[in-house]
Amino acid sequence: KPEVVAYPTCTEDVQAIIQIAKSFSAPIYSFGLGTSLEGHAIPYEGGISIDFSEMNNIIAVKEKDFLVTVQPGVTRSQLNQELKKYGLFFPVDPGANATLGGMAATNASGTTSVRYGIMRDQVRDLEVVLADGTMIRTGNL
Repeated sequence: KPEVVAYPTCTEDVQAIIQIAKSFSAPIYSFGLGTSLEGHAIPYEGGISIDFSEMNNIIAVKEKDFLVTVQPGVTRSQLNQELKKYGLFFPVDPGANATLGGMAATNASGTTSVRYGIMRDQVRDLEVVLADGTMIRTGNL
């Protein structure tokens, strides 16, 4: 079991949690919905589990550009429910209602991969908090 479970609501919260973990040399485990078959969400050495369930907002939908900005706790079905209003859908289907953050972390694929590609084919930009607490962007929009 983790020693602490943190529930961030924004990037700044994640940065603060990472800084605290760093100061105590505590391992960090990210957690979305726990649908992962990889087992990476299991805190086997105590530490801090960061539960992203409170970071579940769809920030922007640019339907004409086929772009969406989401927080990591948004689920695949939550996104598809929103996109349906625009006649769009998110094609990556790993077989579970996983979070997009977890799907990005594991490069999820599924039954629609041959036709539409896997998770890496769908992501254009990530806002990432590194192990030292700094935030970077991986792409551009």
